[in-house]
Amino acid sequence: MPLAALPGNRATSVGLAARAVSSAFGSPSFVRANGLSESGRLSRVAARLRRRRKGSVPVFQVDRRGLRVDEKLPRIWVSEPDCAADGMQASGRRLYASYPCGPDAGGTRALKMAERLYGEGQVAKDASVAIACFQAAEILYLHAAQRGSVEALCRLGVLYQADLCEGQYWRDTINAHAKHVREDVARKAVRMFSRAAARGHAEAKWRLGDMRAAGCGCEPAITLAWNLYRGAFCRAADCTMEALDAAKGVDEVLALVTGKRTHLEDCGCAALRLATCLEQGCGCPYDPTRALVWYTAAVRLLDSCVDSGAWLYQEELAAAESSAVRLRDARTDAADTEDAPPKDAVFMGAAASNGIPHDERLELTW
Repeated sequence: MPLAALPGNRATSVGLAARAVSSAFGSPSFVRANGLSESGRLSRVAARLRRRRKGSVPVFQVDRRGLRVDEKLPRIWVSEPDCAADGMQASGRRLYASYPCGPDAGGTRALKMAERLYGEGQVAKDASVAIACFQAAEILYLHAAQRGSVEALCRLGVLYQADLCEGQYWRDTINAHAKHVREDVARKAVRMFSRAAARGHAEAKWRLGDMRAAGCGCEPAITLAWNLYRGAFCRAADCTMEALDAAKGVDEVLALVTGKRTHLEDCGCAALRLATCLEQGCGCPYDPTRALVWYTAAVRLLDSCVDSGAWLYQEELAAAESSAVRLRDARTDAADTEDAPPKDAVFMGAAASNGIPHDERLELTW
């Protein structure tokens, strides 16, 4: 029974039965809430009823709360692809969860639901489905951030930085009716990264450093970006700034990454950016020797991440490898040039081998 006629601006595709099951069991899916088999008789009957139902279930729908004053984040109903018992994807989708639904300290459940939708959006072939998944993930990330999740703040920054929803982001009722309200999505990303970085999130620190270095959504601040990269590495490696500055060799840098709260992927990404700054002299003194050390350390750290299954960092690893090879080759060429004999000595040696007297040899050298 659709609830389009009821007040409260409710989600029209969520029927009374689904709301009752969600209130009683914590999920609009009776099968999912009670841990029943997807191939059981009850599941097959439910699947036939869903196929007979007119209309399709969208990726998500919301129940708005409040009118235009002090409106809170809405309740969101999310769906998943409706798969048959043999694992083959059937046509349509089915509701499987709603949020908020019960206590969620720290926003853990909202973050988990958001990550699932974010992952579905990354692999979706249909662009409209992908955008809808990212929109649902944004609302759930906002719920999680509201409950104190620093990881959700960083994920929101990533979503805004890449503009994954293509400008179609959540706005409350007031902002939805105010056509003049159009906040730059890059500025929203900077704000989310700044909030997460202020609470010590390593990934948010180096991502905020990227935006500060490029002046994306904010004024360029190269020195601040350098310090953010240093802070990101120290936070991820669980080391001090003094120990980072004292590390001169690759083994010394890798020895810093020994803490219990170590995050190799963030260590590798921060090391790559520190090396780039040292090579270009951005925010720090120009030092190609230390740059090569940090490039090599970044390669080893990111290679460990990719080997362990973190394939998202393959692009970062390729950039670190190419930069290390380029800088190493440049140093080799410079060393060869220094070791080569002077031009005058080459000419004089050739003249002596041809039996030319010393005075005449001097004329040949100009």
